Parts: sequence; C-alpha cells; structure tokens
Amino acid sequence: MTSSAPTTASSHVLERGVRLSASRLWQLQRAFFDRQGVDAWRRGLVPQYITTNPTIVGAYARVVAGYLADRAPVDADAPLHIVELGAGSGRFAYLFLRRLTQLLRGARLPLRYVMTDLAARNVEHWRAHPQLRPFVERGVLDFARFDVEHDRQLRLDVSGATLGPGPLAGGLVVIANYFFDGIPQDAFVIRGGQLLESLVTVATPDPAPDPDDPALLASAVLSYESHLTRAEGYYDDPEFDAILHGHAQRLAGTAIRFPIAALRCVRLLRALAGDRMLLLSADKGHLHEDELLGQPSTGITVHGSFSMNVDYYALATYVRGAGGRVLHASHRHVHLLVVGFLFGEHPADHPATHLAFADAIGQFGPDEFFSLKKAIEPRLDRLTLAQLLALLRLAGGDPRVLSQCLPTLTTLAETAPERDRRDLFQVVELVWDQYFHLGEEPDLAFQIGALLHGMEYYPEAATYFMRSLELYGPDAHTLFNLGVCHYHLRHLADALACAEATLALDPDHEAARAMRIELTAQRRATGDG
Repeated sequence: MTSSAPTTASSHVLERGVRLSASRLWQLQRAFFDRQGVDAWRRGLVPQYITTNPTIVGAYARVVAGYLADRAPVDADAPLHIVELGAGSGRFAYLFLRRLTQLLRGARLPLRYVMTDLAARNVEHWRAHPQLRPFVERGVLDFARFDVEHDRQLRLDVSGATLGPGPLAGGLVVIANYFFDGIPQDAFVIRGGQLLESLVTVATPDPAPDPDDPALLASAVLSYESHLTRAEGYYDDPEFDAILHGHAQRLAGTAIRFPIAALRCVRLLRALAGDRMLLLSADKGHLHEDELLGQPSTGITVHGSFSMNVDYYALATYVRGAGGRVLHASHRHVHLLVVGFLFGEHPADHPATHLAFADAIGQFGPDEFFSLKKAIEPRLDRLTLAQLLALLRLAGGDPRVLSQCLPTLTTLAETAPERDRRDLFQVVELVWDQYFHLGEEPDLAFQIGALLHGMEYYPEAATYFMRSLELYGPDAHTLFNLGVCHYHLRHLADALACAEATLALDPDHEAARAMRIELTAQRRATGDG
C-alpha cells in the first residue's frame, strides 16, 4: 500500500473522497483476518512477538495482580472479567493465565478470562487448542467473537453467558495489544489553527477482479484531498468533538490520525465495566502532545493486514476527562508504548495497581527489554555460557531468544563442565514451559532435542524429539535423531524401528540405512532377529 501517492489516468479507482474511517480499506482488513485465521500469525504475516513474549506477559500479570489486590467489587462473589481484544494467536492469553495463576498462588479470587476476536476461525482454533483446554475445564477461560465497531455485548462461546449491556458487578480488566492500530481512524491536517479533513481515494494500478480481495492491500494506492472543516459537530458527539477541537487549537503544521473507533471502544467498555475498569494497551503510537507535531500525512504500515500509529494522547484526554487516570512510564518509549487507563470512583486510591505498573512497566518494562534484546542480538556469538543463561532468565524463558542463542549454546555446551550443562538444561526446561504451539517454524522441540543430544543427554533429547513428532508429524530427520538416542540408550529395538520409519519416508537416507544394517546384524548375532 502506497500512501499519499497521486492517482494517475491509468489508476483504477476503488473509491474516491471518503472519510478514512468509512473507507473500504477496513472491510479489506476484516476480510484478511477472516480468511487467514491463525495462519496470519503462524506464517508471520502479522507481527506479534513484541506483544506476546514472556516479558510483557509477566509485566501485565503483575499489574493485574495489583489491581486484584485493590479491587472492591460490588459483589464479592462476582468474577473479575479479563477481556483480551483481538486475542489473535492465543499465545498471550496462555502465558498470561499461567503467570497470573503463579502470582496468585492458589488464592481463591474469582476471575474469568475472555479471549475475543473478530474472526470466527480464531475462536474455533482456541477452542480446539490442547494447551488452552485445561483453563476452559477449570472455568477460568471463555471465548467470544466480538466486533468492537458494532457489538454492544459479548456472548461467551463456552458458558453461553452474555456480558452486557449492563455493568459487570465484578469489574473489568481489558487487554488491547496491537489492537487500536488496526481499527478505523480518521485523517486530518492542521494548518494555522484550521482543521482540514483529509478524504481518501483508494486506487489500484491494475483492474481489481475482486474488489473485496484483501490481497488488494498490498498494491492499493492512497491519495488524500484536504478540505476545511470544523471540529464542532464533526462526530455529532460533544466529548469526541471537544478532543478534536483541542487538537486543532494546540497543534499546528501536522497531520493527525484521530482514533475514533478506539475512543468509541473505550467508552463501550467503560459502560460494560460500570466505570470500574483497568485497560492495558501496548502499541505503536504517541502519548504526548509534542509527539504529534510535524507528523507526515503518510503513516500506514502493511504487513498482510495494515496498521497505523495510535493517537494515545487523544485517548488519554478522553480518560482524564472522564475522571480516570493514565498510567505510563516517565520516559519516552523507543519501540513499544505501554499505557494503562484506570477508571473508578477513586482511581488514585489504587496503590497496588500504581506500584505494580511503576515497577513492571515504568522502570524496566517490555519496551526496554526489546531494546536491550535488539542490541544484544548481533553479539550473541560473543557471549559466554553464563551470560547466555543470564539473558534467557532475564527474558523469562523466551522461546525466541533460545532459538537465537542455540548456535552459540550448542558450541559452548560441547566443552562445558557438567554443572554448567545442568544449569543449561534447567533453563531449557524453563523455556519449554513458556512455549505455546502454533505450528510455526522453527521447530523448537527439535532444536532443543538436537542441543541435548549434543550434550549427551540422550533420554531428555529423546523426549523432545518425540514432542517434535507429536506436534509436527513424521519427519525423517527427527525420526533418525530419535533412533540415535535410542541407540545410545541401548534401546536397540526402538532404534531399529526409528531407522525403518526414517527409510520409509526417505529411502535414500544413508545414515539410517547404515543404522539398520548394523542393528539387524546385532540382532542376528544375539539371536533376536
């Protein structure tokens, strides 16, 4: 997608001169997620790592645990509902529920986590995922297909309960990561105190055989026409019009994206929560007024779907106007902005929530971890084993970090003393404990199996090779490596079976053929063949 490029005589116009929030682009966005389902994340078409890794999960869990400590529900037996908007792959929900359970240490606090998404295929995927099933069976996890632009209540898929339109007695926590950047916004230009509405024209360089095909997002050409307008009455909503008017009065010489769908979403959630709500959101965007100055008219990023920076300053203005509090770090972010919106009768009287946010996010949080990780990545091959293990522990057992460290870990483990190998194995187990399977590459179970095989941890390596086969299906390379483990453990019948299975998949596998010949000869020599 190209933004602010002029249409030419050869362009094929899909729509001309419409409000950005009313553009067909958003319908194409919906179609993309409907068609892709979880493949959008499995295939890496949509970014997710920075908002689903163990570091951000741990930070959110600590803040929510603080909020639970501050919580004073209308009904003490009513569950606190934790609603994740756009839960996507399901990885964040899985890790969060595990971490929050650990932090609460068995405390009997009623809560229900609700994973929501627009795409029905994602809900079906969650329901079938074996790692999520135990939470469903315990009654702490449910699912809902939820369209924040049109729905006014959530119908839960498992329990059949309905949340809304009345307020929830137990209060509400909302998690909105990489969500507000993908729902409708409007475009404006501010010049000399005047507000100009930017109407979008969407064209394609070639005729579109299917104007509803989301593949058009990759080739769409956007251009804007700016027309003088007034904030008063623009949305026919005094609260939102006042925020837009404030932008026009305070900002100059800049283009803005106004988060109208996000504002309506927060208002809806406030009503659902009865004004007792904590909203945690991580995204790319701007929280401070000065960050909105000098912005270009472009600002659309395409990654299968598309996204735009979020004007969190507008959202924060709304929250403060409603008597809420905005939680944020005192310093500026680099890669990921994480904010909290806290509503309640006396939001300043949430000491545990404020302290947890300051500690888990305000000092060294998800953005700082990601910045540090990016700086270390080119130097991983220069780190010692102790330093690599320290990094993995700091990352909370992050599977991606382990995959990145594996080449160096494999080399160092070959000459490491046994006590260091034991430490490495403990960290590997921690990493596997954080793994949520989507079927994406690389095959982490195989990678770990290969590492442990090189350490001569044959029983443990065999366990991981078997996990790889369970998750990814029969593979000649995996079966052969499992057979080698059985060979070293003197499980010769199992080793021979693996050699046979390998050759059934790859008849030209020379090492498997040699293993079969040797093992067959041994069985004959001992009278077992």
